[in-house]
Amino acid sequence: MRSNVFIILIISAFYAFSTQAQQSVKGTVREANGTPIGGVSVSIKGKTGGTTTTDQGTYSINNVSSDAVLVFSSLGFHRQEQAVLGRQQIDIVLEVEDVKLEEVVIGYDVVRKEDLTGSVASVNTKQLAEAPAANFDQSLAGRVAGVQAT
Repeated sequence: MRSNVFIILIISAFYAFSTQAQQSVKGTVREANGTPIGGVSVSIKGKTGGTTTTDQGTYSINNVSSDAVLVFSSLGFHRQEQAVLGRQQIDIVLEVEDVKLEEVVIGYDVVRKEDLTGSVASVNTKQLAEAPAANFDQSLAGRVAGVQAT
């Protein structure tokens, strides 16, 4: 009889521990000036899936263990990790990351900035349509410095 009671106590303690370990965490992600950041990826470190912040910078993520680490990342901001430590509300301030331009889009093609030799310019089609010209070469002439259209 004692052994049955002991086994029941162990099983109930294990069940209570396993159900208590999972929780929901919510909060807000903002810039240093207080502006909410939408579209920030919020995930649990070491696991797949997660959520993103709303336009107001709010998020809610479920099934988070009390010892988990949340990862906050967004293009243009430094990635930040925050230990949950049993908290149900975690507000984060992300710092802006200085991003160096590595690629330049030219028309419909992408060229690395270091491979580009020369300058890049564009001509609006409305500008071309406004000037009376007999052909395309004449309408393009004088619009971009250093370009000879023939």
